[in-house]
Amino acid sequence: MGKGKIIKFNLYFGLGIILIAEFLLLMKISFIKNWFFSICWWSYILIIDSLNYRRRGYSLILLKTREFLFMAFISVFTWLIFEAINLRLNNWTYYNLPLNTAERWLGYFIAYATVIPALWETAIFIESLLPGKKFPPFIHISRALILPLVLVGISFIILFLLYPRYFFPLVWLCFIFLISPINYKFKIKSIIDYINEGKYGKIISWLLAGFLAGILWEFWNYWASSRWQYSIPYFNFLKIFEMPVLGYFGFPPFALEILAFYNLFSYIKERIKPYPLLKWTAVFLLLIIDLVCFKLIDLYTWIK
Repeated sequence: MGKGKIIKFNLYFGLGIILIAEFLLLMKISFIKNWFFSICWWSYILIIDSLNYRRRGYSLILLKTREFLFMAFISVFTWLIFEAINLRLNNWTYYNLPLNTAERWLGYFIAYATVIPALWETAIFIESLLPGKKFPPFIHISRALILPLVLVGISFIILFLLYPRYFFPLVWLCFIFLISPINYKFKIKSIIDYINEGKYGKIISWLLAGFLAGILWEFWNYWASSRWQYSIPYFNFLKIFEMPVLGYFGFPPFALEILAFYNLFSYIKERIKPYPLLKWTAVFLLLIIDLVCFKLIDLYTWIK
């Protein structure tokens, strides 16, 4: 079977896995109860990758495999930035995780590795549905604004770290202001470039991808046994699944933060690629950071 047929088949394969997982969840199979969230997300990635191939001849998984593996690997580290921030904010906690440390940490890694691939694939699919034309830029962000924007991002971080009860929503905005100008400064493709070039479809597709992914995150989390729950000051009401309704407004800007981080990390990867020792040292250090964060999650975010 050629790659094209495999990619097309993944649509049915992914759908089949989700349906089987949901049936086994209703049967209260313990393995599925623990792994339901990750099973559904990786199946979704197969589905959306297949749809992208059907629409655009684009498959991240089988035609750009190295990029896909890098995306999944760096996704873990990227999400752990937010987990580390949550140690201060305490906005969510985990329940009913596997008691075995190796299984639990593997679960962290596999679940967090889905974040960037899922958003990327979803944004590509949504963008393929939008008109491809560029529009005249209605605003131009000059290089003179880079430092003020970075300072806004830094001030947001300071505010939610000092006063998490009042400024916790800024975590879902701060890295847009902090990372995007840095990317622009170093000529890394950034949200500022998309604004200045009139590529609003790119921004809209990522915002919608964040919103759709947020719904799926909360939906599959709601039915899983191993799950998270929120404890958000002031806005912890009118829940849809586990997420308070106002919390869904955080997912679209979060997607733009993820895009900014991924563009930056991709640039760093290309810069160190000619230096194997530096490259593998970076991989080793990232793995160590991942494991340290897993331990911190066990200590402070997991409710046993």
